[in-house]
Amino acid sequence: MKARISFSMLLLFASLLIGCREDTNETGAEATLTSDCVYSQRKTVDVFDNQEGVIVYLEEQDTYVLSGGKMSQAQEICYLFPCNLPEDFKKNNLRIVFKGQLKELYEWEDLAAQPFVLTRLASKLKK
Repeated sequence: MKARISFSMLLLFASLLIGCREDTNETGAEATLTSDCVYSQRKTVDVFDNQEGVIVYLEEQDTYVLSGGKMSQAQEICYLFPCNLPEDFKKNNLRIVFKGQLKELYEWEDLAAQPFVLTRLASKLKK
């Protein structure tokens, strides 16, 4: 009888451990990125690694930008312009996880977002 109770307790404990395990894979579809980008040759001023963000459609400029991720303290950055954003990721309010290189912005340029080259991009799963 005692062995049966111990075995039952062991099964209960094991099922609790498995059921309470946190899912660490929070990304969905992974993008295939091209290395061909108009900003690739510019100086890299910062590197973003495994940042969470959102794709935003700017209607006035008719373009998609990234919002979120670590924003460099030295610069006030509202949006990142990923020159190699794939077509299938051009969806307003799409949550993403990304890596990439922040490129320099020339003094004479007046852009809506900071030039950015994506090196990894995946959709973020909803919790």
